Amino acid sequence: MYRCRLQPSVLNDLSGLSGRLISGTIVYALSDRGTGTIPALGDNLGRIWWWSVVGSIVAVLAFRTGANEVVRTARRRGWVNHRTLIVGAGDIGSDLASRLSEHPEYGLKPIGFHDPFPPETSRLPLPVFSSSLDQTISDLRASVVVLTPVSIPDSELVELVRSRHRDHFEIHFVPSLYQLNS
Repeated sequence: MYRCRLQPSVLNDLSGLSGRLISGTIVYALSDRGTGTIPALGDNLGRIWWWSVVGSIVAVLAFRTGANEVVRTARRRGWVNHRTLIVGAGDIGSDLASRLSEHPEYGLKPIGFHDPFPPETSRLPLPVFSSSLDQTISDLRASVVVLTPVSIPDSELVELVRSRHRDHFEIHFVPSLYQLNS
């Protein structure tokens, strides 16, 4: 729930936050300290107690909404961004780089492409690297790697996914859905 998201939204957190607050309230009501409130649930104290539960949920959701807006603003102004390497310099990778540049609120700053067989005809807005993928990630100090459909051997991609835990970078996939019909 606390991991960084490309598009933070309180609606994504609504069920988790509400569930945690309600569970915490039930645990409190059943605890030694809260047992005095159970017999009083029918009178004025009970109403105050339930309104405090609802107020807590609203307050947490409001705070979360404000925190998400602070994150979006910091990303939009360039105060917070993640160095992003795009694997694949084809049309999809090039389009992705331009869209990420157009939308800084995602917090992903494209710094280059990795492609062992870069296209020769297109003019790319970022440098293209064709050495080993691990070396490119290390040299560019990329904290996010976006994999687009490219002709990199599966063994190299599997090793990349395995090394993610060791080297502390995020991996995002752009799916190849050419085989699906509308």
